[in-house]
Amino acid sequence: TLRDAALIYERQYMPARNFSPKTRKEYSADLASFLSFIDTQGHSELIDFGPSALEAFLAFLDARGYAGSSRRRQTYALKSFCAFLYRHGWPPTAAS
Repeated sequence: TLRDAALIYERQYMPARNFSPKTRKEYSADLASFLSFIDTQGHSELIDFGPSALEAFLAFLDARGYAGSSRRRQTYALKSFCAFLYRHGWPPTAAS
């Protein structure tokens, strides 16, 4: 599930990439916010995670009045999470 992947990201990937404690805390909070949003949309599997989910989340943040800097940081957090997923074989290729 996305939550399982997020736990691995937080516990292994961020420390391995030497993210600062502040970045780890903020990215974890950003990822938790995204996962909560995805849950409200009825999605929790990796297969449900894609560009449309990201766009919907960013539109949600905009509608809630988040500042551009906050949305930008959340975008970077999600970009980092996507890089982690990609490095670990997601999305699966036809040869997998």
